[in-house]
This record gives sequence, structure tokens and C-alpha cells, in this order.
Amino acid sequence: MKSAIIKADRYEPDVNRSLEDFANHYNITVVPTRSRKPRDKALVENQVKLIYNRIYARLRNRQFFSLDALNEAIKGKIKTHNQTRMQQKPWCGEERFLAAEKHLLCPLPDTTFELKYYCEPKVANNNHILYWQG
Repeated sequence: MKSAIIKADRYEPDVNRSLEDFANHYNITVVPTRSRKPRDKALVENQVKLIYNRIYARLRNRQFFSLDALNEAIKGKIKTHNQTRMQQKPWCGEERFLAAEKHLLCPLPDTTFELKYYCEPKVANNNHILYWQG
């Protein structure tokens, strides 16, 4: 996301202050992809395509009368997707997650993240302080 990175740098990009606060609050790391390197984005794009084909496309002809019914149908399709064996791999996504990643997860913080608004006050020629949000 272009608005999340202030200055692009191959080794240490400058992240937007609000996004950095968000990442610190939830104890996560922001690792942007390199600009003009489509190889970095291929795995994510492929996952989006798979999710669309395996979940949303299969629900397109069904009619739902409540949000709960739609959510239940999506949950079932997601479970089926996560339990599908990967090509040329002896495991499915759910097995891989449980074995390699679940034990690394931490609980969410007790407090929710509150977005802060930053501004740099300027002193005008008449000695009044101007708060400009840009």
C-alpha cells in the first residue's frame, strides 16, 4: 500500500507513523514488498485467486437471507479450502499451520488500538500557534 510507506528503501523503508503505532500495539512487523518486483507479489495474488475460486465462486448461485447464514456458508468453504492437500506436498494448510505456526501466536492485547492524529504546530509571524493537519 503506497500510503503506508513514506520513503521507499530497499533495506530500511520508512513506515507511516500511524501504521507503525498499529504494528507496535499488536506486536507485529510491517515488511513491505520491493517496488517494481512482481515476484514478491505472486504468492499473495495466487492466494486471492484461489480463495475467490474455492469460496466466493462456489457460493455465487446461492441466496442468503441473513448475514449469519452467509458467514456459516463461508466458514464451511474456508474449512474445506484449508483441509485441501497442497500440490506436491504431503500436508494441507491447516496441518501446516497447527504444526509450524500456531504455537508462535500470542494473545491479542486487552486494549483496542486507538488511531492517533499527529500534527506539527507552527508559530506564525504574529506569535500565534497554527495547528495544521496535512
